[in-house]
Amino acid sequence: MDVKGKSLFLVLASSGMRIGEALRLKVEDVDLNSDPPRINIRGKYTKTGNSRIAFISFEAKESLEEWLKIREEELKVAVKRSRYGKKTEDQRIWPFEANIAYFIWRNAISKSGFDKRFQYNNGLRRFTVHPHVLRKFFRTRMATVIPVDVVEALMGHEGYLTEVYRRYSIEDLAKFYKQGEHTLLVFAESENVSKLRAEIEEKNRQLQALVNGLIAENMELKTGLKSWRSVWRKQGNFLE
Repeated sequence: MDVKGKSLFLVLASSGMRIGEALRLKVEDVDLNSDPPRINIRGKYTKTGNSRIAFISFEAKESLEEWLKIREEELKVAVKRSRYGKKTEDQRIWPFEANIAYFIWRNAISKSGFDKRFQYNNGLRRFTVHPHVLRKFFRTRMATVIPVDVVEALMGHEGYLTEVYRRYSIEDLAKFYKQGEHTLLVFAESENVSKLRAEIEEKNRQLQALVNGLIAENMELKTGLKSWRSVWRKQGNFLE
């Protein structure tokens, strides 16, 4: 895929959101500086009308950042080519409609040899690999690592949202996501990334323990210094 398609479908695969929700997102709905990157899915974007928070993987973030670098120029070109009054003021991250997204998808699965179709009893034929499989991918992978109810809530399933948001804070959900993020990686080797993250977290714990020790030692020195000054003052007063 080109960068706009790659960014869109990596976001879908690593967030579990619906394609219709993603195509309504605006740049202001995404916080790429948080860890993990956070997306505010507004109620008016969703199938159920309920707003929620979603997260994306670091590789989806990298791809999205590359797309955002060229988004404005790509939009200007699309506006010039459009016969339907497309506007440069479009604030959506991916300023195109679902038919374009499906065209990108079909082109990609055709090139990669995954364009097999399933024929229904009524004669209709549908691709066996369609964008909705990315939601299944998200659920299957994440549910092996974190609680299923959290996975369902991240995907926007209405029956789980209220209960999960009552039990967990956004920070809790972010921690859960980080635990399972490695299972969603497409281009990175998830096992190596998981080991590297564990090593970094262990070093961070060791560093924090060292800092805590230095703080405690500093407090002891301050306490000792105060005691010494008190004794010195008493001795000085006695001599006077």
